[in-house]
Amino acid sequence: MLRFFSRILLLALFGWLPLQAVSAPKFEDSMAQRTLACVACHGKSGRAGPDGYYPRLAGKPAGYLYNQLLDFRDGRRHYGLMTGLVDPLTDAYLREIAQYFSQLDLPYPAPQPAVAPKVMLERGRVLVTQGDATRKPPMPPDAQRISCGSAPLPAMTTPPVTTPASPVPALIAQGAYLARAGDCMACHTARGGAPFAGGRAIVTPFGTVFSSNLTSDTSTSIGSWSSADFWQAIHHGRSKDGRLLNPAFPYTSFTQVTRTDSDALFAYLQTVPPSRQPNTVHSLRWPFGTQAALAVWRALYFTPGIYQADAAQTADWNRGAYLVGGLGHCGACHTPRNALGASKSGVDLTGGLIPMQNWYAPSLRTPLEAGVSNGNPQDVAALLKTGVHPGGSATGPMAEVVLNSTQYLSGSDLSAMTVFLKSLAPTASQGTGPVRHNETLWPVPGNGARLYEAHCVQCHGDRGEGVSGAYPPLAHNRAVILPNTANLVQMVLYGGYAPATAGDQRPFGMPPLSLKWMTKRRPPS
Repeated sequence: MLRFFSRILLLALFGWLPLQAVSAPKFEDSMAQRTLACVACHGKSGRAGPDGYYPRLAGKPAGYLYNQLLDFRDGRRHYGLMTGLVDPLTDAYLREIAQYFSQLDLPYPAPQPAVAPKVMLERGRVLVTQGDATRKPPMPPDAQRISCGSAPLPAMTTPPVTTPASPVPALIAQGAYLARAGDCMACHTARGGAPFAGGRAIVTPFGTVFSSNLTSDTSTSIGSWSSADFWQAIHHGRSKDGRLLNPAFPYTSFTQVTRTDSDALFAYLQTVPPSRQPNTVHSLRWPFGTQAALAVWRALYFTPGIYQADAAQTADWNRGAYLVGGLGHCGACHTPRNALGASKSGVDLTGGLIPMQNWYAPSLRTPLEAGVSNGNPQDVAALLKTGVHPGGSATGPMAEVVLNSTQYLSGSDLSAMTVFLKSLAPTASQGTGPVRHNETLWPVPGNGARLYEAHCVQCHGDRGEGVSGAYPPLAHNRAVILPNTANLVQMVLYGGYAPATAGDQRPFGMPPLSLKWMTKRRPPS
C-alpha cells in the first residue's frame, strides 16, 4: 500500500496535474509556518488533536514545553514519531518553539482564591516549611533553611573530577576535529547519555550491537589504553586484548586513517570526562557474534591498509578521497551490502538501503540520484555545511551526519570532498536516463493530483516549485524521483526537519501525514 501510494504521488509531482491547479497561499516566514509539523498532530495553533490523544500545547508554560521537547529528543520519553521530528533540532530552536506555543491562546483561567478552611491551609503551610514532626527522621534545621532559600548551599567537600592533562594542546584540538569528521559521537553516545560513554543500540540484520565507551574512564573505557592499543582498534579492528571487533564499528573504513590522525583522535578522547559505564554485551544471533565467525568474515572482506595518495590527482582530490573513504566512512551507508553485511566490491558509493532503517542512501556516482559530477560545487558544500541547498535538504540519517559532523568541517575540507565526489563516474549498470512512471499502470488516474492538492500544495506550490529557503522544490527533485521510493515514503508518512545548523538555525518542518490518515481511519490511497 505504501509503495502504491508513493507511485501515485510521483505522478502528481512530475508533469501530470490534470485537475485545475490550486495556487499556493502567500508564504510567510513565521513560527506558525515553521511549526506546521507540530500542529499536524497537536491541532490548529496547538489546541490539541481532534481525539485528545495529542495534548494541547497552546498556553502551557514555556519551561514545561521545552523540557518535554528535550525529553523526547534525549530519550527520557519515548514516542518514535515525536523523537524523529525533534532529533535534528538544537536546544535553542526547541526553546523558541516552546516559547511560541506558550504565548498562543492562553487556555487557563486566572487562579481562583483558595476556598479551603483556614485550619487546612495552616496545616499545609507547616508541612511545606517544617515537615511532619510525628514522622522520623525530622527535617534538619539546615535543610529547612536551604529548602526555603534562606541559607547558602553547603560547600562542596569532594573535589571535582578532573580530566587527564595533555602536554600537546594542538594534538587534542586536531583530535577533536577528527572526531567530528568521523561522527564518532553519533554512535558512541546513547540518546540522552553522557558524551562518548557508549551504550547506543545499533540494530543490524544479525542482532543488536551496542557501542562502546570511549571516555577517559580507566575501568570501563579506554582510559587505560595506549595510543598503540587505539591504533590496533582503528587500523586492525582488534581490541586491546586482541579480541576481534564487530564490523558494525567501521574499521573497514577507518583502516585508511593515518597513524598521526589516530594518535590525535586518541589524545582527544583521553580528555573526554570519564563516565563509569560498562559496555553492554552485544545481542547477536549465533554464530555471528563468535570470534570464529568474525575471523572468517575478516578473511573474506577485510584487508588493513592506510590510504595511499594517488600521484595523478591533486592534493584536494586526495584529501577528499581520504575523508570520504576513511574517517567519513561514507561507504558504510552509500555502498550496497551483501548477505553477510559486507560492502559489495566494484560498486563503491553506488547507493544502498540502510539495513533495518528503511532509508535509502542514494548513489554518489550517478547524477540521477545524489551524484554531483554535473552539479554546482557550492551547492554540495552548502548541503554538507548547513543541511540545505537550493534543490533540497538533508533528512533522515543524513540530517544526523550534518548535525553532528559535516557542519563543523573546514571550508577547505568540504571543498576537497566536493572535488573528489565530482570526479566519481556512474557504474555501467546505473544508466543515465531519468526514471519514467507510466500513469496508465495505476487504477485511479488523477488520485495523486488530488492528494497533492489536499496535502502538499500549501507549502510546495501548485507545480511543486517549493519556496526558496523554506520548502524544497519537488518537481524534478532527484530525492523524490528515485527508483527506490523508501525515502519518499518515510518523509510523507513521518515528516521531519532538516538539521538545525549554524547556517540554518530555524529549519522548516514537514508534517507527518500518516497521522491525518490514521485520524480519519482510512488508508492513504
